[in-house]
Amino acid sequence: MIVTFIALIIAGLFAIKKIPISLLPNIDVPQIIVRINYYNTPAKVLEHSIVQPIRESLINTSGLKTIESESANHIGLLYLTFEYGTKMNLAYIEVNEKIRST
Repeated sequence: MIVTFIALIIAGLFAIKKIPISLLPNIDVPQIIVRINYYNTPAKVLEHSIVQPIRESLINTSGLKTIESESANHIGLLYLTFEYGTKMNLAYIEVNEKIRST
């Protein structure tokens, strides 16, 4: 009985070393965050004069699922979430081009 128990423990140790362990799989998160720093600007002014026009120009980005924005004093954040399967390299380039044209 003890021999069987020790044999199971040894077999288990060998099996554990062979099983790949991955807590987080390799998945590209389909999200881009745009951060806007504009010092000495209150949140309300930043939202209406900078964040809102950028959000409106990005709304037609291909593969875009949702767009959310936050504004605080001196900083604006845009969260762009894309459909799974979107090629994020191309989405990043498209977002950059639309921001530069704004």
